Amino acid sequence: MLSRAARSSRVLIPLKATQRSTSLRLLTSLKTTQLSNINTNTTSNIKSFRRFQSTLSKEPKTYTTTIGDEKDPNRSPFFDYTWGTWLKNDAQEKAKRRTEFSILGLNNTVSKLVETAQKPVDDKAKSVFEVEKNINGIRENLESLLKDFKFTNIKSMASMHEGKHHRLYKLELSTSEDPDAKDADTKEFVLRLPYNLQSSYYREVNLKSEVATLDFLSKKLELSVPRVLAYSSTPDNLIKSPFILMEYFEGNLLMHDWNPLVSGDLKDAEVKETLMKVIKPIAEFNKSVTDFNFDAFGSLYFTSDIAPDMKTLQEIDGRWRVGPTTERAYFKDKGLLTTDKLVPFLGPWPKDQPLAMVADLFKVELENFKTRLSVAKADLSVESTDRLSRAIGVYEKFLAVAPHLINVKSTTIPNLEELLKPKLALADLDPINVIQGENGNVFVDFEGSAIKPFILTNYPKFLVYTGPKIFNLKEEVEGWDDLDDVTKQQYEFMYNRTRNQFCWELALNDANKKLLGVISPAIKLIKAGYLEALNSSSDQDYLYVQNAIVELSQMWDSYVELGLIGEGAKKIEFDENELAQYEKEFEEYQTQISSTPFVATKGWVPQDMFNNLVKMGVVSKKENSDDYDIDPEKIM
Repeated sequence: MLSRAARSSRVLIPLKATQRSTSLRLLTSLKTTQLSNINTNTTSNIKSFRRFQSTLSKEPKTYTTTIGDEKDPNRSPFFDYTWGTWLKNDAQEKAKRRTEFSILGLNNTVSKLVETAQKPVDDKAKSVFEVEKNINGIRENLESLLKDFKFTNIKSMASMHEGKHHRLYKLELSTSEDPDAKDADTKEFVLRLPYNLQSSYYREVNLKSEVATLDFLSKKLELSVPRVLAYSSTPDNLIKSPFILMEYFEGNLLMHDWNPLVSGDLKDAEVKETLMKVIKPIAEFNKSVTDFNFDAFGSLYFTSDIAPDMKTLQEIDGRWRVGPTTERAYFKDKGLLTTDKLVPFLGPWPKDQPLAMVADLFKVELENFKTRLSVAKADLSVESTDRLSRAIGVYEKFLAVAPHLINVKSTTIPNLEELLKPKLALADLDPINVIQGENGNVFVDFEGSAIKPFILTNYPKFLVYTGPKIFNLKEEVEGWDDLDDVTKQQYEFMYNRTRNQFCWELALNDANKKLLGVISPAIKLIKAGYLEALNSSSDQDYLYVQNAIVELSQMWDSYVELGLIGEGAKKIEFDENELAQYEKEFEEYQTQISSTPFVATKGWVPQDMFNNLVKMGVVSKKENSDDYDIDPEKIM
């Protein structure tokens, strides 16, 4: 997972946790998991982007700083975001992802954790408790990982990973004051810091829920995940940032084995083995997670983290409770909604209301759209009032059927009772979040996990494909042998995505046949509007929601007759003008997406690729602006 250079880094002068004049070596820019082939949503570009391979050195930049000098300019790059560039508003985006924290505060926090781990406690001591102001420790993990460790100081820190929502640093702790001591013991841990992308309320509940989820997976389900030593959901602490301090595991990411464009079909044993080598362990982990049934819908929290005004429904073993959801869609881009406006839509929801979360998602989106529309009409923003108004119309149509979207008493859907039970859904099941450790796979990153009906879940994101399905190129593509290479590549891309998604279905069938109804074509279509809203990344994505409900309206009568849609649901209908406008806008949006590089990443370009594109003249800075232009001719 890390460059070996991180292991050889060390403090240059012996230190004590309380000394302010000691030195520490900081390593930054470890780019070991950069992806050099980015899907820009243009299938014809899939292979042309192979030209832009990583050329950056994997050797980290090294800085030496004094632990107590919080204003040392040498440490500034250690906090800067470096793994990519945005084509628009680059400086603002990077500022939101700068992760400055107190190194002295961290050193003192670790010292306090070690001290706490080595104190004798009685049987009545709380498992989750406050170690320092706003810093909670997990007693069993502290004792297991630090009890016999004679901590002296932090020996080195390395920037490991700059992710989409958070950053990871690796800490190396030492038992010796002599940095060159060969008999010194060391321990390595991970410090995870969230970016400042959403509201402080979301950051708080999201971090608390993820820590509780990790704890639940480890202690209740006995799964292989990092153990958390300490955490804080607020910057009001010694470290001056929200954080999670957890176990570190050495190993390669499972992503290194993922080859989604491997040529061939599943009849070829080698092709199937290549794909299932990655998909099967993720499916097996997910089975272990979904075998456990809850009694309410929402997200997990420690009982000790529940605020007096936070609604909860279920307590588990006196340690965890089911509280409000932390699924990202309920919070994303809701900056104009105050917490009191947001909370009523977050649950938790009782077990006998499996579709309530669907209705509440559309309610909170409508509240957000309407608030923004009011601001725009008052000339306080430059947002498109027409677009917001159309989005409101689409979401109101879906909300009208949301409470009855699925017939929860249907006898047509196999094992419906099991599909409706509250189960933990992991938002980021992905090979990039699986470390192939010495003792087996370790799963990481459970941000945004939620307890929901399995019937409302989707394929893991790395396998999601909503385009045309192709199961056999020669049989389904007319004149296959006579097509040019570029056209064949486009069809091969569709085929590979179809095949890879089918591999997940095979793995699901092997793991838990009772949940197989989730992949029924009818169920996929019925819930498609909800899934599109859940994964919306821009205002114009309301067109995907509309597309889903237009397709559903065409099958409505058949699904009602089959007993798939709940009683009392009124058919979603569109008049001719609405359909004509939708078709025009949807086609224009699809054209815009397919012709705009990096639209899928909102203009973000991996830094190694960005440097190459600049060098090749593909990307250049706009005149009198810090934004960048792309030459579409050169990128092809």
